[in-house]
Amino acid sequence: MLYIFETPKSNARFSLKLHLITADVVIDAVKQEKFDMALLKWDKTYAVGIKIVDDQHAGLFDSLNELHSAMLKGDVNAVISPMLQDLLAYTRTHFSAEELMLAKAKYPDLAEHQAKHRKFAAQIAEYAERHKRGETALSVHLIDFLRKWLTDHILREDRAYSSWLAQSGMRF
Repeated sequence: MLYIFETPKSNARFSLKLHLITADVVIDAVKQEKFDMALLKWDKTYAVGIKIVDDQHAGLFDSLNELHSAMLKGDVNAVISPMLQDLLAYTRTHFSAEELMLAKAKYPDLAEHQAKHRKFAAQIAEYAERHKRGETALSVHLIDFLRKWLTDHILREDRAYSSWLAQSGMRF
């Protein structure tokens, strides 16, 4: 398709050739995994500087991206139930390891951090219950919730303890 434009100041004319991509082409490409549609990409921006914690956080990003990919492909119903169960188990393991590390370091905000972890786990359990009851629009809400919670929690809460650990001289 060829479009002709005039610029307001110079009245010069130029042409721009646009290639239109239809929704069908995009959907087909996603189904065939021709391009990366990751919702969140793990990078050093999210690192707290503790390898085991960073590796676990990257795993949580992978889980979120798996759910997002399944939603784009129309396969979300096949993966959401096991994904929620895996996410509950994974976060329990991650939270326990993180909280044990913080307890050893005598982190002053440990109780508040634990409360946020418990609230997150309860929210994931609620999503699992809502899925069991047949709620259909759940995946969109879940993806949005996970994306916001993971980025906010890592960049605010986990970064705060990372600074505390560095100042206290604790090495993990």
